Amino acid sequence: MGLASPVRSCVVTRTTAHRSQLLRFVVDPAGRLMEDLTGRFPGRAIYVQPKPEHVTALLKRRTLLRGWGQKPVSFPEEQELLQRLDRGLSRRLLDGIGLARRAKQAWVGVDYLATRSQQDDRPLLVLLAGDVSEHTREKVMRLLRRFPHAGWMALLDRDRLGGALGENLVATVAITGQSFVERITTDAVRWLAFNGSAAVVAHHPSCSPVDGEEVV
Repeated sequence: MGLASPVRSCVVTRTTAHRSQLLRFVVDPAGRLMEDLTGRFPGRAIYVQPKPEHVTALLKRRTLLRGWGQKPVSFPEEQELLQRLDRGLSRRLLDGIGLARRAKQAWVGVDYLATRSQQDDRPLLVLLAGDVSEHTREKVMRLLRRFPHAGWMALLDRDRLGGALGENLVATVAITGQSFVERITTDAVRWLAFNGSAAVVAHHPSCSPVDGEEVV
């Protein structure tokens, strides 16, 4: 028996994407529809593009869950679910950044980019706070030209990015280590899609932007 395909279809839009880029929902033993942001909850699952309007559409199309089991499915209120998803996506993204820092795979500031060898082809993802100055953004972009296979994203703000790293205000952070780059890229793409922002991604093929997102 082969491995299950990592590609799944959104039950609302019928578009396909890597399952890690989608929102996964399962029905718990009590019959409640629950989000599964880790992708580890047991049971049959359905997938939805990570946008509020698609989550709302799912709640309105309850026939999609007919035949799920012997128990009727209990649905959360729309605003309750959207708030849970917003908090959960933010928490998972920030937790991943914090884990990378504790594992010494997150480097604050531009010094790491300035001193990293151009021959260093290890995975690299640069997170740029959305409220940085134009001067800082231009400096980071100049340094990134040395690493054509690196990815970068503009998201959060200096306060929240700094909080995840145990710092005050952080304008930019470089993430290294393949597992951290993959996890944070995936979580950032979902966060950006849910918050209505354009995703800016790069080198990992399984973490390409979700359908309809802008690539720079």
